[in-house]
Parts: sequence; structure tokens; C-alpha cells
Amino acid sequence: MRYELPDKIKFAAILFVLAGHLTFPAPMAHWIYSFHMPLFFIISGAFAKGLGGKLRDFAGRQFRRLILPYFIFGTLLLAHYCVYAQFARYGRMEIDFPQILESFALGNLSVLWFLSALFFASIFCFLSEKISRSPKFLLPFTFAVAACAAWLLRGREGFWCANIALVALFYFQLGNLLMRTYEQRPGAFGAAADSPLAPAAGLALCAAAFFSCPYNMPYEMATMRFGNPLLYIPISLAGCGGIALTAKYIPYCGPVRWVAANTLTIFCTHLIVYSWCRGALKIFLSVGYPETFTAQTLGINLFLMAAALLAAVPIKFCLNKIFPAIVR
Repeated sequence: MRYELPDKIKFAAILFVLAGHLTFPAPMAHWIYSFHMPLFFIISGAFAKGLGGKLRDFAGRQFRRLILPYFIFGTLLLAHYCVYAQFARYGRMEIDFPQILESFALGNLSVLWFLSALFFASIFCFLSEKISRSPKFLLPFTFAVAACAAWLLRGREGFWCANIALVALFYFQLGNLLMRTYEQRPGAFGAAADSPLAPAAGLALCAAAFFSCPYNMPYEMATMRFGNPLLYIPISLAGCGGIALTAKYIPYCGPVRWVAANTLTIFCTHLIVYSWCRGALKIFLSVGYPETFTAQTLGINLFLMAAALLAAVPIKFCLNKIFPAIVR
């Protein structure tokens, strides 16, 4: 069984991820970065399984789901860097192999940091639920952990992104509690989502996040680079809530379902596709990627995003043949 609204939210979230790694006006970029990764942590927490079981079983399952794909996609990224450095000297990528190998070993290679942080966030969530399963305890507790970690550890490198996981713990736990509440009282969520005020409320929350995010203060979870970490959580929650309320109006069709089911592949491979497409544009059309946002930049961005989505089809097919039990 698939849930329509979470699929639509994942579809919207991955589009924001694709857009976030391209050139867009600074206000839009800062707005995207303020909430797009927290949204993925909330969705991941909503569908986490086995939190009430044994730690060994849960950790083993999460290791297979997250850490093994980290090494699979990490190896693919390393191969990309090697080949790209030799045969395609276009684009804006500066390749420092010792630094890349160090990042790979420390669990924070490129976009794959999300898998490491998600692994530890899920483990921390498991441990916190062993203390208490009451939302009255879990939400304030994980909020306090996230706020302290965002303030005290910002800008620091963490082993396998465990520092980022302390911030992500709140969002993961929030998603888990929201799903638990939905399963107990689905009617309340349905009434709220079907309210005629829902889209207006969603747009208002998105606007609130956009105008509350200081343009000179980036909120980037990947590097724990928070201009003001105490503002980060409320701004991100406004953005997540706005997207969740407006995503309901995305048509639920085959492409949306496929993208939602394959966000892992798209997330982990889109930078590779971007690099090679930029190289192809430069070689065959003499079109360099613009450093500033123009109408041409928008057209190229849409092309790159479409290419990343389409390229995920053959990539996923090949990975399913090679690693059928891991990359689903």
C-alpha cells in the first residue's frame, strides 16, 4: 500500500533537491535549503519500521537500507570523479582526490551525507523511544537536542554525520509521531487536509518561511552552517508544513509515483548527471553553465533537472540487477 500524500511530498522534495544544486536567485536558494532536507527526514521518520523491537535487529536493517547504499553510490561517485577528471574538463568541479577519499571514509561524501545522518538519526530515535514513547516527552526532548546541537556543533565536521543526526533527530521523531497519530486518528488528518483553507494555509506557511529566512544567513544542514541556528527549526517547520499542505494538489499519476519510489537513486546520482550534461552542452553546443541567473539559466536548469529524473530510470534498472536486495 502506498500513501498518496507522502508520495506527493517526496516528489516535491526531490524537485527542490534538484533545484537546490543549480543556480537560482539567492533568496530562493536559501529558502529551499532551509527546509528541503528536514522534509526528507520527516518522511523517513513517518515510515520507519521496527522502532519497538531490538536494537540489533533495527540497526542491522538500517545498515542494509542506508549504509550499504552509501558505499554503492559512493563507489559510483568515486568512479565518476576519476573519469570526469580525465576526459571532461568542463563544468565547475575542482577535483581533490585525497579530500574526496577522506570524505568517503568519514561518511560525508557529497550528497551521500544524508544516508549517514539518517542512519544515526534513526538509531538515536530508537534509543530515545526506549526512554519514553510519550509525545509529551519526545518532542520537547528531541527539540532541545536539535537546538543545542545546531548551536554548539554548527560548522564542525562530524564522524559519519552523527552531529547532523542530532539535529535531524527532531524531524525524524516528528515524522514518526505524526504517522503514529494518523494511524490512531486518521479522520482528523483527513479533515484538515480536505479543508478549503489548506492550500491558502500552505502558501502562507511557505511565504512565512521565505520572508523569515535572512538572505545573508544560509541554513544548510549538510555542513551545519546555520546563520542563526535558533531560527532554523521554526523556519524549516514552516517550509515543511507549507509544502505538505500544497502537495495535496499535485496530480497523483504514474511519474509522480515512480519518482517518489525512487528518490534514493535520483538523490544519489543527480550530481553525476549534472556534471556530464554540462560537459555535453559545452562540447557539442558551446554552451557554458551560467554563473548568474538569467532566462537561459532557467532553461538549462530545467533541462538538467529533467535529465536527472530520466537518467534515474536506466541507473535504477542496472542497480536492481546488480544489488536486488539492497537498492530497491
